[in-house]
Amino acid sequence: MNPVTPQAAPLGDPMPDPESVERLETKHRLNCAMQWLEEEPTERAATAAIIFNVKPSSIRMRQLRLRHQQRNSRGTFTQHGGNNLILTTAQEEAVFQFCSEQLEMGLGATPSVIYAAICYLRQ
Repeated sequence: MNPVTPQAAPLGDPMPDPESVERLETKHRLNCAMQWLEEEPTERAATAAIIFNVKPSSIRMRQLRLRHQQRNSRGTFTQHGGNNLILTTAQEEAVFQFCSEQLEMGLGATPSVIYAAICYLRQ
């Protein structure tokens, strides 16, 4: 068995797409470059790009995205909205309790009534 010649894949295993393999390798090199930059804060993105054979713009874009990523009020990251939560968990429970009490009294909790209750809680 010659280590230079590629092995044929078994009949059940399809060969991986060369483009997807290249993408994974690039992603791995980019991750290594980012880790190296964390360990060497005085180095620039261009230096890491040369060492790890990735585009400098890819490193700078990833750095930018990491800087702009912030935690929301619940301490987690959300990519698609949800960061503008205005009520705490206790206030949210109070609104739910208010709605159930309104329902028990036979009154409906309309959106305008709920909005007024939330505005009252926010004061």
